[in-house]
Amino acid sequence: MILDAKVIFLFTQMLSVRIKNTHSGLKQSRKGMWGLVMTLMLSACLLQSNAYAVTVRGLYEAEIPVADQAADSRRQATKLALEQVVDRITGTPYWRDVYSPEDLATNSQRLLEQYSYDRSADPSAQLPWVFKAKFAGSALAQLLAQQGLPVWGQSRPQTLFWIALDNQGSRDVLAEYQESPMVGYLQSAARHWGLPMLLPLMDLEDSSALNVSDLWGFFASPIETASVRYGSDAIVMARVYQDNAGRWTGLWQLRVNGQQLSQGELEAPSQDEWAQQLMAAVASSQAKKYAITLDENSANLVKLQVTNVRNFRDYVDVSRMLQKLAPVKRVEPFYMDRDVVRFQLSLNTAPEQLEEHIALQEKLHPILGDGNPEEIGYWLYYQWGDQ
Repeated sequence: MILDAKVIFLFTQMLSVRIKNTHSGLKQSRKGMWGLVMTLMLSACLLQSNAYAVTVRGLYEAEIPVADQAADSRRQATKLALEQVVDRITGTPYWRDVYSPEDLATNSQRLLEQYSYDRSADPSAQLPWVFKAKFAGSALAQLLAQQGLPVWGQSRPQTLFWIALDNQGSRDVLAEYQESPMVGYLQSAARHWGLPMLLPLMDLEDSSALNVSDLWGFFASPIETASVRYGSDAIVMARVYQDNAGRWTGLWQLRVNGQQLSQGELEAPSQDEWAQQLMAAVASSQAKKYAITLDENSANLVKLQVTNVRNFRDYVDVSRMLQKLAPVKRVEPFYMDRDVVRFQLSLNTAPEQLEEHIALQEKLHPILGDGNPEEIGYWLYYQWGDQ
């Protein structure tokens, strides 16, 4: 039976349920009452909160072109597919310095959850088949954790790429729907690394707000002004040209919340390889901020207070959002009074990384605590709702 959220809210108001964290613990009767309320809430509230971060699907899936469906081809394709997936979920090519691809390959058949073949979409392709693989996510994450490698979850910041391309002296800003080989290479590389990528539309509004010389000079102010309409969490600005030796060379910079996070210079023999290097560098920079090294024995506990939780629907949305965060192992509510809910969170990692992940969520906004001397431990304070 699914009850209307407003009815359930009035029901709990009548019960006047309050759950407090005391040294003696909760009374059993209140535990039972809270369990009933939670069951009703979970039945009634099915909406999920929106977030600035993008949920990236298919992190544990990969496609590899193959010549045939023979067993040897399948084994080699499985190895390559698994390496591609590990690139995506660690966010860095440097995992190979810790865990050799040969050692990883010994686990490929055990981790392979399902596979299939499709004909290549290109009838003239030298490799006429596409091997599609899906790997067991939890088992692979545990394997990487055993090697001390980080895991980057599905929730990832949407990144806006402003790229100025110098093609034989003619400079253009690459646009979302532009028919350009470089655009295709960038989109392919972004998929490889699991990066939610946006390119600007470069319509009249963009062209009026930003000219190519501003981008080529890395002038942050006009770039960030032009970026406001896209609402992205992160901005990459880059410039690339072909040097006298025929190599593609360029600078890039990643900015998050108006601050420079990382930058570098890239050089490659082709546009395709330059695009791969750029996406690998951006993914590595973001993974340092958001990927976590799973630790099942971690005892990190955080108390988190959320205000403006006005009804059961809000409560379930907050709880679901917290449970989906990569650093969070367990979410336990321990106090509710009017529009205030307090949770105890068990973490896989340091509390500071939890704050980084919460910052990607649209409806949780940090506020100052009230300085209650009884609040011992690591506390975080947020308000729920649209800004």
